[in-house]
Amino acid sequence: MVAAKEMGGAATIQPIHGWWHYWLVVNLPAGIRHKLLLPRQAGCMAAFLAREGMENTLIRWMQRIFSQQQQFTLTLDMVKPQANEPARWQIREQSHFQALRQQLHALNPYLLGSDCPAMQFGTFIQWKVPDEWYHQQQATETIPVQFSLEGITLFRKPYHTGEGKEVQVFGLKP
Repeated sequence: MVAAKEMGGAATIQPIHGWWHYWLVVNLPAGIRHKLLLPRQAGCMAAFLAREGMENTLIRWMQRIFSQQQQFTLTLDMVKPQANEPARWQIREQSHFQALRQQLHALNPYLLGSDCPAMQFGTFIQWKVPDEWYHQQQATETIPVQFSLEGITLFRKPYHTGEGKEVQVFGLKP
């Protein structure tokens, strides 16, 4: 995936062209995202690397997986900062994502067979709370935020460079 290049006694990492970094994120409703100052590309439930040309096949498989899933209600809880960690919003109902993660594991043979690493899944789905928002709210008790998960968005960017771009939104059944 990356090549180390010796330059002046220090190795530098050079990206190998043709690789893409993908990540699947929980779609927060726009009103909640704006109120909490959270970015669209955060709240990652899975990430993977793939080679150029694999995208259409991966999207078709993910479309099948997500289109069979029912929408469900989620709760964001504020996790207060400890030591040097930032405050963060974290999804309370992590168990809802177990079935999705198990089904997404079905893409790993295709990824591995194409010399790509397996899909990675985080333990928790969370968003860093912007400092300015946290300091404004610190005096008050933060109430959990509930919303209905209606979809998951796939983002991509060239491996090791560039900005992320929305590739596909996968809707869940109402």
